[in-house]
Amino acid sequence: MGYKTQTFGPAPTLGSNWLPCNFYGLNQPSDYATQDVGGTLYLSGPSADSYGATVCSATPDSTNPHGWSGTAFGGGGYFEAVFSFTGAAAIEYEDALAFWANDIEEMSQGYDTSWQGMASNYQDWIEVDIMEFDASTLTQYGTALHNWYGVAGVGTKTDLPVGSPAQAANNWSNMNKYGMLWVPATATTQGYIKYFYNDVQVGTTGYWNQYDTANPPPPNASDTGSSPLSAGSVLDLRHLALILGTNSQAPMTVQSVSVWQASSANNITH
Repeated sequence: MGYKTQTFGPAPTLGSNWLPCNFYGLNQPSDYATQDVGGTLYLSGPSADSYGATVCSATPDSTNPHGWSGTAFGGGGYFEAVFSFTGAAAIEYEDALAFWANDIEEMSQGYDTSWQGMASNYQDWIEVDIMEFDASTLTQYGTALHNWYGVAGVGTKTDLPVGSPAQAANNWSNMNKYGMLWVPATATTQGYIKYFYNDVQVGTTGYWNQYDTANPPPPNASDTGSSPLSAGSVLDLRHLALILGTNSQAPMTVQSVSVWQASSANNITH
């Protein structure tokens, strides 16, 4: 793999490598996030609305190509955030608190994400949930890889079987480490994704074959012999924008966010 070059982080810097995540028409309030003199990032938001405070490695920007600025990561890598939060019982079983990533191609709406051979508004895109507090228990959190497809705005999804929810130690107010390893497929090897909690893998490894434009929808998440294992494979063509979000019921303290890759050659930075 050779993911030994740190291409992002570790320090989260508001207004520099972490920006207001105002995609999909979201308008962050002025106090959506704060940072102290030591560099620690705090997310809380002014209300209990989902994603009341959301920061991203990219942000909408009409002055830049494809309508965004920041950094999106391509070609695989290891992605990791270290953070704590309080108020778990108050937001029990919600998905307002999360560390995840969307492909910038679809999220910015500045690229053609159409599924080849389908109508022009029939799309194919990716959401990677590295940590989502939605597991119906205070001692677990969710992980997922969602391969969304269909008409933009009303699409459905195929989920890669990666073993969610993940068991944690119910010590959310301590600093915990949440990681995700993405290895793209090649013509001779399968791509895969793994999730980690404090450096230990949680759940199972999810696999896919190399992306093939001739494969029709829906994405296939199981190996059935004659059917290609295609769910998740479009990830290898895309670039991930990292996202952290929570609300006032569960203030989040972010210590670090890091990305290690073979190199930054496949990333997009505006």
